[in-house]
Amino acid sequence: MIAVAPPQRIAASRIAFAAAAGMTWLARGGAAGPVRAVRGPRAASCAVTVVQARGGLCDGDRWRIEVDAAAGARARVRGAGATVVQPGTSALRTRLRAAAGAELSWRSAGVILAEGARARLTTVVDCDPRGRCAVSEVVAVHGARDAVLRMVIRRGGAVRYEERLRLDRDPRAPWRLGDATHLGTAVAAGRGARSRARRWEAALDGAGAAEALGPDLVLARALGGSLAELDDLLGPLVEEMGT
Repeated sequence: MIAVAPPQRIAASRIAFAAAAGMTWLARGGAAGPVRAVRGPRAASCAVTVVQARGGLCDGDRWRIEVDAAAGARARVRGAGATVVQPGTSALRTRLRAAAGAELSWRSAGVILAEGARARLTTVVDCDPRGRCAVSEVVAVHGARDAVLRMVIRRGGAVRYEERLRLDRDPRAPWRLGDATHLGTAVAAGRGARSRARRWEAALDGAGAAEALGPDLVLARALGGSLAELDDLLGPLVEEMGT
């Protein structure tokens, strides 16, 4: 009988973009981790899609996704296929880094929280003061879930914004979805936040709200009935970051 190795519960995907002479390319595609980047062409702005290499978060899984844009790189990353979080305890940590002069956007494909999931989902944006970074996250929440969404925004190594949202309807710190079943968040770090917040607010057209939290940070939130609906709202906003 051939012994079958148990599944690896701790896994990391490392995706990196390099740049030179005004061109950006995918230098590392995360082949050993839970997601894998589909190679995009070398271009002034390199666009890649990430696909899951595993079937979703299961009990005991701890996933890390790290995306780095080197100095001067311009990269857009878009997810394909939502991550299903199965019953049990699991964690997903996504860290995005943009160096000086870099522009990096992350358009999430979304997370679906199954009943019985106990999930801790963390997104960290680490952006150089001379860089730009934007990210969208969408989560399907059909009823109360034992889940915590944590987001941290750093500029120049200092924490500029941090939040923790509980989705279990804790009466001490509730997140009210009303009739909505899906929650979307978008943030952008970079100069021009106030004008960007006005554009985002107009684009959301009553489905959400956007606010400048300073001259270089904007936050938007939206509620909806599907992952696709929220991605259609928030995805284009983070992808226009460099304009």
